Amino acid sequence: MVDIHLNRFKKDKLSMYNFTIDDNFSIASVEQLVQYSQNIAIDGSSLLKILVDREVERYDGVRGKVIGFDLKSNFVISLPYRIFTPSGIIEDSRRERFSLEKFSKNFIAIIPEIDRQQLQEFLIKENSILEERKQKIQAEQQAQEERRLQAVREHRLHQELERKEREERIRKKREEKFFHKETKEKLIHRLQDYFNKSFVDSEDFYKSECNSFVSFEEYERAKLLFVTSWSTENLLQKPDREQLIAISSVTKDIQVIARAGSGKTSTLVNRVLFLQKHCRIDPSEILILAFNKKAANEIQERLARSLRNSLPHVMTFHALAYALVHPDQEIVFDQSGGEQSQSKALQSVINDYLNDDSAYYPRIRDLMMAKFRRDWERLERKGYLLSQEEMLAYRRSLPREGLDGRYYKSFGEKVIANFLFEHDLDYKYERNYNWDGINYRPDFTIFTGNDRKQGIILEYFGLEGDPDYDEMSERKRQFWQRDDKRKQWKFLEFNPQQISSGEQEFSDLIKTSLENLAIECNKLSEDEIWEKAKRRAIDNFTKAMKQFVQLCRKRFLTPEELQIKIQDHESIDEFETEFLELGKVFYESYLAKLEVMGEEDFDGLMQTAIGLVESGNTIFSRKSGSGDLNRLKYILIDEYQDFSELFYRLIEAIRRHNQKALFFCVGDDWQSINGFAGSDLQYYQNFQQYFPNSLRLNISTNYRSASSIVTNGNILMQGLGKPARPYQWQSGIVKLVDLQSFEPIQREIEDHNGDCITPVILRLLNKIVITAFLVKMRYNTADS
Repeated sequence: MVDIHLNRFKKDKLSMYNFTIDDNFSIASVEQLVQYSQNIAIDGSSLLKILVDREVERYDGVRGKVIGFDLKSNFVISLPYRIFTPSGIIEDSRRERFSLEKFSKNFIAIIPEIDRQQLQEFLIKENSILEERKQKIQAEQQAQEERRLQAVREHRLHQELERKEREERIRKKREEKFFHKETKEKLIHRLQDYFNKSFVDSEDFYKSECNSFVSFEEYERAKLLFVTSWSTENLLQKPDREQLIAISSVTKDIQVIARAGSGKTSTLVNRVLFLQKHCRIDPSEILILAFNKKAANEIQERLARSLRNSLPHVMTFHALAYALVHPDQEIVFDQSGGEQSQSKALQSVINDYLNDDSAYYPRIRDLMMAKFRRDWERLERKGYLLSQEEMLAYRRSLPREGLDGRYYKSFGEKVIANFLFEHDLDYKYERNYNWDGINYRPDFTIFTGNDRKQGIILEYFGLEGDPDYDEMSERKRQFWQRDDKRKQWKFLEFNPQQISSGEQEFSDLIKTSLENLAIECNKLSEDEIWEKAKRRAIDNFTKAMKQFVQLCRKRFLTPEELQIKIQDHESIDEFETEFLELGKVFYESYLAKLEVMGEEDFDGLMQTAIGLVESGNTIFSRKSGSGDLNRLKYILIDEYQDFSELFYRLIEAIRRHNQKALFFCVGDDWQSINGFAGSDLQYYQNFQQYFPNSLRLNISTNYRSASSIVTNGNILMQGLGKPARPYQWQSGIVKLVDLQSFEPIQREIEDHNGDCITPVILRLLNKIVITAFLVKMRYNTADS
């Protein structure tokens, strides 16, 4: 007999109920083995595993071999099977998987049976496997614990190293900070020495020695602080911050956008004082260029107050050209408020072609009549040699001038006015009527009585379709149908649909409508119409042709180059072509006259000067002294918004020979009013294209005008650059002038060739002068 007890196996791995077996103990049935397996628990294994490699027998006597078992109690059994074929029986085997439940139901016997020794050996083997597994687990746990402890040790070591490194960094940072601070203080001190002794070189020193310790913002602050201190001690009036930045920016080309009243001239003068007095720039190395003699004289007078006789070169562009060329010819030019020799030279050329005997006179007459009769606008300023699309857009932007010299709001109004003018009818444009206390101005009034209290009213309703406009049109109709009006006035109305069929058809409609009201419409002859419009037409033609000739000169055009441009240009109609052809003739005649008379204009003088400088002749001489463009270090240009192609070519020629010269260009595109004289804003707007690596600065504070004036100016120019800032916070007075209600008197019409704007401005200026005089008189009376 053999007793099997629990304590004979590892207590934590094998547990079984106590039972006794003898030497003849065996397990022969599946049922018996399953029962024992339920009583004997083996961790990580099962007693059923003892069946592996044994045969088991089914109820039908078929035997299969257990070839696999897993811990989910699934058996893999190889079972034999036969395939009957014509040639005989083929025997083979297949593998099937059985769950414990299915296995117990299908198999009954174990072959061979399991005896006591086999059971004991299985249990010992499984126990050995369990022991090995336990030892492996324990070894892994020990290794894992060792790794954990090692990681803890390494972490602590890493923390310690980090702590030491952090402390070292802090220590070094303190040392570096102290060193940086000490070095920075030394460098700033050296910068201040440069500001004092070699200001122009201070930026180079900063870039090469200081930028690792001193930021550019700190450098700029230190520089501005120095210049502020210098200006307080050396200038009569302290500049503002923007002005100081402009004054002290001396190492690159500068564009200064100086709004009206911002101290543009003061900034330019103070910059020269700073360059000469502090930067020790020799006056012979500075050139200031102004656009007119008055501005040049003002700058020179301001500089003389501080510099006495150590003055830089101050002159106009034309004076510089004269100093370079020293022409033998007499210079013809228009002097402000004085001799107009250039205009006289141009006028004499034009007069030669305006004589009745001239072959060109009929062409000029036809051209000017076409200008008035057709919607052919003034070919002035930007209208020359534009593309067809640009020219049409330009024409649409201009007012429409009729034969009578007035400018009309629409083409329809112009056709009506020309009809009345050509038929010598007594009419008034936008004559005022009282409409229940409101000023009402119908388009045209034709008088039929000597007392001018009766006649015909013509309205051109050009905006039909707009609800508000249509409502007002209906109210106007009702106004003239009232009993108190109908007896004295007849009402006619026209609209754009009536003109769509053509100008002649529209004129015929006007004639029929007037004749139905007993108005005789007898058209004047062409000669009579020309005599009525002749003076104004010739004045307009002369003005346009003068501007054409002057623009050709400023654009450096030879007659041959002008001819090429005309040939390449696509004219909008035959009248523009005719104008350009006449312009070419006048241009050639003007140049020929200058040559014959031994004269030259300033544009030609500029062209000669440019050629000299381009060829290397850079010496200029004047009564006040001589100079060399190659020795210049600083060139300052006033009113840069009025720059033109001629001026740019001269500057470019200087830069080609003197690449070290730095330019300081001051201007305000909001004050650009000299386009008619050839100025071109492209040089202002694209400054960095013409002066690469340049700096753009702003001077925005308006010290001259009241805040309301500055504010309204900003509103008018909104989106067109940095706005101005008012220095004065008094609101001031702003008055709105309705140009539509203005009617010039006959003398104003004659004096200004039908221009309505100039009389308005002159009246306003006169009113301002009178108001100022009255205020002064009241002040003097109160004071006495």
